[in-house]
Amino acid sequence: MISEQLKFWSELRPSQVAFVDGKREITFAELDSHSRKIATVLQQRGVKSGDLVCTVLPAYLDWPTCLAIYMLGAVSMAILSSDIPDDEMKADWLITSRSNPTIDSTRTIEVDQQFAELVNTAPELLEPVEFIDQSKIVRINSTSGTSGKKKFIGFNTKQLLEIVEAPFSGDFIGNSKFISTMGFGASQSYNGALRELVRGQTYFTFTGNDSSWVPMISKYDIDILYGSPSKISALVDSAITSGAKIGEGFIFLLGGSTPTKNLVKKIQTNFACKVFNGYGSTETGFIAYSELDESDDGGLYVHPYGTIEIVNENDEALQAGEIGILRTKNARMAEFYINDEVATSKFFRDGFFYPGDMGYLDPKGKFFLTGRANEVLNLGGVKISLEQVDDLASTEPGVQDAAAFGLDDESGIPKLAIALVVDHEFNEESFLTSMKLKFPRAKIEKIFRLNAIPRNANGKILRQDLNQNVIN
Repeated sequence: MISEQLKFWSELRPSQVAFVDGKREITFAELDSHSRKIATVLQQRGVKSGDLVCTVLPAYLDWPTCLAIYMLGAVSMAILSSDIPDDEMKADWLITSRSNPTIDSTRTIEVDQQFAELVNTAPELLEPVEFIDQSKIVRINSTSGTSGKKKFIGFNTKQLLEIVEAPFSGDFIGNSKFISTMGFGASQSYNGALRELVRGQTYFTFTGNDSSWVPMISKYDIDILYGSPSKISALVDSAITSGAKIGEGFIFLLGGSTPTKNLVKKIQTNFACKVFNGYGSTETGFIAYSELDESDDGGLYVHPYGTIEIVNENDEALQAGEIGILRTKNARMAEFYINDEVATSKFFRDGFFYPGDMGYLDPKGKFFLTGRANEVLNLGGVKISLEQVDDLASTEPGVQDAAAFGLDDESGIPKLAIALVVDHEFNEESFLTSMKLKFPRAKIEKIFRLNAIPRNANGKILRQDLNQNVIN
């Protein structure tokens, strides 16, 4: 049991740091005590076994709260904003630092000064609920990677412990001591924290945007910084601006979406560091990775505990070099979406998960991504890959991030538009001229300059949001 693991390490290594969020530290003894006190307060408020409890909290508060929820036999689900799941996944409780009108105030637990005082004076929960039924869901994660529509997957205690026993991508490229910059609502963060708890090791996270992550490297002897390309780019910029120094051998591990060549060049130009790209999903976990350098061919090495196959629309295996639909499986992946039979039947078939990516395998089994199956835009008969446009645009001077998408108009034929995050070097006329030469098959009809490209917890572009929300 997870609560038993925490108790074990709190007694064996009481003064060892268990969790670090930026400058905040908590030892195993403190984490155990704090989690049990939170559990007592939540129990007094009415949280009970089987309840679905959503949390919208910073990592240093989210982790002990999630442990407390587990101790009560309730189901936890961290979300990245105050948006509450739809009616099919209606939360019983919301624990947050700010109220939400979609949840009755009697079901909202605000983490404020009064809550903190209650926790500090509360007795520790002495007898956590035991999950006798190991098939009972205890953790729910949201995902939108396959289609852009929010879906939910659940894990029981047995599955969670199997997941955290599997090698993390960092195990293959460093000493596995890493800082995660993913929000705690991302499955990688929760699983990473649980993984280190089970091992009796420290979990490090940093969700700020300044360069204060750099001192953490030497203080804790860390050699990997893990996050989405957009997050890593912001942290690299902050380090460059502050003049921070990073030692040789440090590793940037990027996941969630493919990093641009501009980002890789920026890292390697300013720091003598290695850059790795990881590929995976909330549904399957880590699948493949590769080191990025000047000689990189774009291929990824498949994790040995998993399987990747390339098939056609009839699920027939294709030969090496043939582009087709990616499907993958491993012993620790999810098997269905909660309350969504349609999505389950579409993306989970014959023991495989279909993430919606296209690609091919070379004769040696190296995997190459070529785009998303649902991110092909039909411009009046001309089909283009939106990811290809992203990649081409991202190499242009002054472009920090890019996302192409279809812009609906009165004719009913979508137009090609692109959202850009740019700096002072960007020149729109030069950009359009260059893109026309690079990609003559389609004309970019409109450019939108944004402060940030909308992405999900794993860093994947939310193109639907660009069309439906950001532009409107």
